[in-house]
Amino acid sequence: MRQTRRVARVNTPLKRMCLVALLFSLLIVRDSHAILLTAIKFDHKKEGGDKNPDDGLALRKNFKTELKHKPNGEGSGEWVSDPLHELDPSINLDVRERNDPALYVVNKVCKIKVRLRTIFPGIYTSAIVYATPKGTKLPAVKRKRVTFDAKGISVGDDGYVDFELATHFSDKISKESDSWDWHFEKVNDDEFFPFNPIHFGSSGPHTIYTVEQVPNLPWYDGKDTTRPWTEALDFAFNNVGLGQDPFENLQTVPKKLTDFFHTYGLKYDVKLGAVTTYVTAKEHFDLTGFMMKSKPLVICVDTAVSLR
Repeated sequence: MRQTRRVARVNTPLKRMCLVALLFSLLIVRDSHAILLTAIKFDHKKEGGDKNPDDGLALRKNFKTELKHKPNGEGSGEWVSDPLHELDPSINLDVRERNDPALYVVNKVCKIKVRLRTIFPGIYTSAIVYATPKGTKLPAVKRKRVTFDAKGISVGDDGYVDFELATHFSDKISKESDSWDWHFEKVNDDEFFPFNPIHFGSSGPHTIYTVEQVPNLPWYDGKDTTRPWTEALDFAFNNVGLGQDPFENLQTVPKKLTDFFHTYGLKYDVKLGAVTTYVTAKEHFDLTGFMMKSKPLVICVDTAVSLR
């Protein structure tokens, strides 16, 4: 009997500790979902239009197809995770989940716009929010105190809050992909909030293209179809091999493109050498056909115009 009582006495504090640990773990799980990240805008400035270098540049997929997000700050942004559809119940279902790429000029330290909400409106009135990259390909997102309104939506331009990035996306021509881990702390300005910081979600992977400068004509000539195409950028990075040289710049790119043409598989038209294949009479270049090698023969004008 004494031995049994002794075991019970030993187990009682242990049970209490386990119960406390369980309650704490439940509180951590609850608070890790207290704030939700619903949308991110990279191309968010209306001023300057498609080619404002102080934020993301306007993009499209190809000549015929736009990306899902709207440029210049319209709509919900490049990245959306909104399964409850709280942003705008009238918009299409594809807005519940979206992950479009972004385009930046090298060495530009920009801001992004982020939309958040709390599931505890009136209880969580503010919190410091920030993000760290999972890898090494994204800059950190600086800490900022975010205030939530009575509905639990972050206070800002339609709920979007400006966040500063710690540095630029890249200092060279590149295509990178990485994700952010998002954290919050000091809820309601409480220095002693019991669980600091709390990881409440991830975004991405975000694909970021960086170019040496804002693309010149024929890009951005006022038509939506001349916004840079992600398919053309992918062709340059994946097929031509841009972004692999850490010292790549506008002076070295033409040589790399010229070397690429020697192995691309198109042949010079020795019979009708004065007739262009991909350049039309109206001086339009069939970039889509060129990337697909829809016609096997070219002349020097075709390859020269493709460099633009």
